Amino acid sequence: MKCQPVREKDRYKYLEHDEITKLFDGMKNEKWKLLSEFLILSGLRIGEAIALNDDDVDMTNKVIHITKTYAPAIKAISSTKTQMSCRDVYMQPELYDCCHRIKIYIKREQMIFAYRSDIFIPNVNTGSYIPYNTFEYYVRRNTERLIGRRLTSHAFRHTHVAMLAENSVSLDTIMRRVGHADSRTTKDIYMHVTKNMKWQDAQQISIVKIINN
Repeated sequence: MKCQPVREKDRYKYLEHDEITKLFDGMKNEKWKLLSEFLILSGLRIGEAIALNDDDVDMTNKVIHITKTYAPAIKAISSTKTQMSCRDVYMQPELYDCCHRIKIYIKREQMIFAYRSDIFIPNVNTGSYIPYNTFEYYVRRNTERLIGRRLTSHAFRHTHVAMLAENSVSLDTIMRRVGHADSRTTKDIYMHVTKNMKWQDAQQISIVKIINN
C-alpha cells in the first residue's frame, strides 16, 4: 500500500518547523511572543495559560499544575474543561527555559510599571488576567502576515501534538499531556504526522543502494 503525506486540509491545523521560525522571527511584541512559545512547548489551551498563577509553574519540580481555566465568555476563572484537563505538565528543557524567561520578563515588567501580581503572565495595566481577545487578535494578524495563514492560538496546541508525534511520542502519552480522554483532532493530527513520517522514510530508503553501490 502506498503511503501518502499529510492531507492538505489537515496541514492547516498546525505549524511546520519553518513556519514556527518565521513566526517567532517576525513577532515584535516580546510578551506575546513568549506566550506563543509557551503554548507551543506546553500544549496548554490559551485559557489554561491565562489562568496560571506564579505558584502553578513549579520550577523546582519542573511541573506546571493545571487546575483551572480562564473562560472568555464570562471573563472569569472556572474549572478545567474536563476532568482529564486537570493535570500536571512536565517541563522538558525547552519549556523550562521558556518559563524561566517569562518569569524574568514579568519581574522586569513589574519593576518598570510598578504593579504587583501573583499571576504567571499578568496584564501590565491591571495586574489581573491578560486580555484574551487582544492576544487572539495578535496571533491571527501575525500568522496571516508572516506565514500566510490566519490562525488562532489553538493552532499552537495542535502544533505541540504534531511535534511530539514527529518525535515518536506515543498517542496515549500525548493525550494525557494535553488533557484529552478522547479527541478526534488529536488522533487525526497524530495519525497524519506519523503517516507523513513513514512516507518520508520510504523516500529516503528508496535511493539507498546496499549491494550494488
